[in-house]
Amino acid sequence: MLTLDKLSELKQHKKFILIVTVFGAIIFSIMLIQGSIERKEFRSSYDELISKEKSGIVKLISTNRGGNTIILDKLIDNRICFLNFNVETREEWDIHQFISQGDSVYKAKNSMELIVINRNTKIKTSLKIE
Repeated sequence: MLTLDKLSELKQHKKFILIVTVFGAIIFSIMLIQGSIERKEFRSSYDELISKEKSGIVKLISTNRGGNTIILDKLIDNRICFLNFNVETREEWDIHQFISQGDSVYKAKNSMELIVINRNTKIKTSLKIE
């Protein structure tokens, strides 16, 4: 038989579970919305990337949530952003294996091939940006 103390304790437990569930749902929703906004921004920079020629010396390489960003030494139009790439028909996930700070990069207009000339070994690597 339930006493008043146990009934009160049960109600408090249910309130706690409800509060935690609502709070979790809010956080999850915020993360989904933020991810959607980032994908839209990334998509617009991706469309812009296709239509432009880009070249320069790599200043910084960043990977965040599966997206890669290469920052060049230029003051204007200095970012190359893309999600996936492959090298010699193998899909690779770590951009740092192929590009490092100080390397030269070139991407022709209307092309999705990024040519990397390594500053130390003078080896040319071609990345197919997807």
